[in-house]
Amino acid sequence: ATESEAAAKQGIDIAKLHNVMPAREAARLSLDNLTEGPTYFPSAFYKASFDQLLAMPRRDALRVMAQGMKGG
Repeated sequence: ATESEAAAKQGIDIAKLHNVMPAREAARLSLDNLTEGPTYFPSAFYKASFDQLLAMPRRDALRVMAQGMKGG
C-alpha cells in the first residue's frame, strides 16, 4: 500500500496495513526508474503482490484488494 492523503480521506487506517510505502518515496523511485518502464515495482513485495493478483480471476482480485484496503 502507499501512504497518502487519499487513503486517510477514505478512512483507511494505514497503521493496520503491512508494507506501506510513503507516497513521496514511491513517486521518487518510480521517477528514478522511468527507463525501466512501462511498469516499475518499487519493492519485491509490490511485485509479488501484483503477480498474485494477476494469477486470479479479476473478480477475486478486486475482492482481495478491497479487503486489503479495509485492513483485513
